[in-house]
Amino acid sequence: MNKLKILGIGNEGGFSYLIIEKNKFFFELMEKWIKKSFPKEYLFEFSTHDGKKKNIKNYEDKHEYYYVKGTRLDAFFGKNKIFLTMHTSLGNKKNLMNTFGDFAYFIKPPKNINKKKRKTRKLKIRA
Repeated sequence: MNKLKILGIGNEGGFSYLIIEKNKFFFELMEKWIKKSFPKEYLFEFSTHDGKKKNIKNYEDKHEYYYVKGTRLDAFFGKNKIFLTMHTSLGNKKNLMNTFGDFAYFIKPPKNINKKKRKTRKLKIRA
């Protein structure tokens, strides 16, 4: 099965985000992910538009959003990456992230990272 490659992940206050490598299976996998996360509330198609299959090559410097059961997903499409944000409750966020592992995987960081020791300076507080 094809999967999405997660390049980064984060959490900023009220929303979480994923940085995903762009590939031709994005819309198909998003649709399966949302159907699995919200089976009763799923009402629309990710992979088609006006009855035609979406082509990821036509999505560069574009934005789409999807709204399902109090969850807003925003997808920002770049040349090689997709920035996906999730604005939702903690319960829905847990549900989404638990099911996302079936459709994506994390890249492993390189082993040969130079870890230089940073010099720290003492802060001088002026009165």
